[in-house]
Amino acid sequence: MMTTEEPPVIPHHFFSPVLKQTTPINFLKVLGRGVQGEDARNLLGLLTSARTSLLTYIHSPPLHNSSYDDMLQSCSTYLSLLLGFIAEPQLRKVMDFSWTNIIGLEKKTKMKDTQFDLCSILLSCANWMVSRASSVACKIKDSNAEELHKELYHLLLRAGGVVIEVEEQVKELKGKKPIELSPEILSVYKDMILAMAQEISINRAQIKGNKPSLIAKLCMDVHNKYSALYYGLNVLSKSKGSRVFKVRSYAKYKMYEYQALTYNYTAIIVSETDSENGAGLAVAACKKALELISLADQSAESYTNFEPETDINLVRKELSTVRKIIQKTHNMKKMENDHIHYQKVDSLPDLPKGIQLCKPSKFDMAQVDGSWEGLYESFQGVFTKGKVVKNEKENEEGFDVVEKEDEKEKETGNQKKNTPKKTVRKEDSNCTIL
Repeated sequence: MMTTEEPPVIPHHFFSPVLKQTTPINFLKVLGRGVQGEDARNLLGLLTSARTSLLTYIHSPPLHNSSYDDMLQSCSTYLSLLLGFIAEPQLRKVMDFSWTNIIGLEKKTKMKDTQFDLCSILLSCANWMVSRASSVACKIKDSNAEELHKELYHLLLRAGGVVIEVEEQVKELKGKKPIELSPEILSVYKDMILAMAQEISINRAQIKGNKPSLIAKLCMDVHNKYSALYYGLNVLSKSKGSRVFKVRSYAKYKMYEYQALTYNYTAIIVSETDSENGAGLAVAACKKALELISLADQSAESYTNFEPETDINLVRKELSTVRKIIQKTHNMKKMENDHIHYQKVDSLPDLPKGIQLCKPSKFDMAQVDGSWEGLYESFQGVFTKGKVVKNEKENEEGFDVVEKEDEKEKETGNQKKNTPKKTVRKEDSNCTIL
């Protein structure tokens, strides 16, 4: 009795983004002296607790019991409160926000703009989703893991939607931006996330036995996206010490892997559709695919060695499965050609144009919390009675310097007394890792 061979399941290894860090903020300590009324002070307290809660949530392990919806609710709560500062131009730039950079030579960026915190929070949420997807991918062992495939797929599409929102919000951010918030980097990062999602589509198509013509087009699209990421990061990687090397090496091995798979399925297509040279072209395509998968192996070795180091076995399982798929096609097409067609072709078949089936999920941006209604006048003191320059200067003991003009100190003529500086101890000198 003949048995149907179970389609191979490619073990996916997905890149997990470098974690961002930010300085904890106590809004009440920073701005409390300039606000009037208990409601305004309570609002600052809510901002502090909402930000702390969200950062703690994002810092939780990728497979934490809390769901994506819980994280999204926490994000929405904080952003709805934060948007109150952005809605009032005079409040938008009353305090500093500091975030470490994922890529580039500069370790951190500090901006006196609430919009910067909003963009950084959104990007961190997207990174959380991609990290969670990377962890979920490691749990997929066989073709019966359809629910895990769905969870992984939708996580990545949601992450892509958040990055699109970051692209929109960054347009409102003035001044020198960190490299990771540049339009070019956000665009290739979004494409990388969608390429990951499309990898899941390819795996499901293989399991369900879809036509090689469809799978070849999907593979080509994934190759194109990783290729754009690889070459898009080329300029950054020339900077000595840049952490972009690991991302670029990841893109390189994936680029070769999915170009190899494209040639594999193209070999199947031409052998069935080209009666004149199809058998010879199929063998040539398979040989090219095997060369490319060897290049993917070499690039994967470099990728796993860059900091932070990645377990090479995770990547080897993926590439080993792909190699077996290609080798099987090669053996079959070579046998057909050697025994039936006797075609010798030196050229390669044309590869199909890629198609993208997956689309990022729309991210519903939070709206300004109703608690702000009628409270803006309570914040007049923040920008009329004093100027807060939190975090712009720090003395050697780790204190923040807060400068405040004393309206009572006036002198005749054009002379004014210098305002003494008051030092305020930081709430916490440690960074919160996202």
